[in-house]
Amino acid sequence: MVADGIYTVTFTAVDNAGNLGARKELPEAALNIANGTILSSEGGKVKYTYWDANGEYKMWLSEFDFNTMTQVTEPTQLPDSLFMSGYNSLVDGGAMADLIYTTSLGVFGFNMGDTEPTLLM
Repeated sequence: MVADGIYTVTFTAVDNAGNLGARKELPEAALNIANGTILSSEGGKVKYTYWDANGEYKMWLSEFDFNTMTQVTEPTQLPDSLFMSGYNSLVDGGAMADLIYTTSLGVFGFNMGDTEPTLLM
């Protein structure tokens, strides 16, 4: 990330003097990745959470594909229980859920498109 935007750069795009060669600016949808937490990455797709940039203090879950430079899913607002006390314990849920988090009330799973978490234990 540089002052005028966020870019993808491959190691082959840097010359021996350390100068950047060709770089590709990422679309605006990818800017939230730099301000969020990456949960998983597979095949060029990145699942991530981020805070709302409009001062509403909400958390969102989304997925971005670096191969096609597109947002794969519409952002899903994360539940308040995660925002208030579970954001420090986020992990990728693997086959169980898109993400798993803990609070003082238990362990919860959450999937993109859900409106409420599922109590796992």
